[in-house]
Amino acid sequence: SLHFTPLESTIAYLPWVFNEDNYLQYNLNGQVDANLMATSDDSHIKLLTIQDEDGNNALTVNVANLKIQDFLNLSAFAPPITGSFNSDMLLKYKNNAILGSGILNIEDMTYDRMRLGTFDFNFKAGLDMSGNTGALLSLLVDGEEVMTGKGYIIHDSIATQSRSKIDLTLKKFPLILANPFLGKDVAELKGTLNGELEMNGELI
Repeated sequence: SLHFTPLESTIAYLPWVFNEDNYLQYNLNGQVDANLMATSDDSHIKLLTIQDEDGNNALTVNVANLKIQDFLNLSAFAPPITGSFNSDMLLKYKNNAILGSGILNIEDMTYDRMRLGTFDFNFKAGLDMSGNTGALLSLLVDGEEVMTGKGYIIHDSIATQSRSKIDLTLKKFPLILANPFLGKDVAELKGTLNGELEMNGELI
């Protein structure tokens, strides 16, 4: 079990305030229980355990306007990235499985002062206690869907004689996203990338 104190703390050189009864707890069933709210100016982090419509425990994760650069500034070797991180996720615990869905967002992301865009990552995923997992996901850049993926991975599929499969589709993926990382003196890409990738087989 974890409790944050003092309730008024300095994190990444910024003042943060925690709720008095905050806690994070990991139990033997692999579940996370939480009652945590941290605020700093117009940013917040909320983790709260609730009961879903079936009466099972679920964890909500809500992050708003968390400035990436504030935390990267702690290291002199951090990459020159800026942007505002947001998330709205729900993790459900059902029998021996964890089911998750939600969205991760980075608003107005830049690298070395060059704008990359606003990224929205939508997902639905599940993981059982045997290590089998499946997921549906999509990536939007500035509101346009540029990538989708789906698949499932069977733990130790050789022993169970099952096959894992992953499908990935790129739809007008903007190549200019690579330019800030390449550098102007190396190359400058334009255009979009389309394609499909399918992987399947047995995994250990």
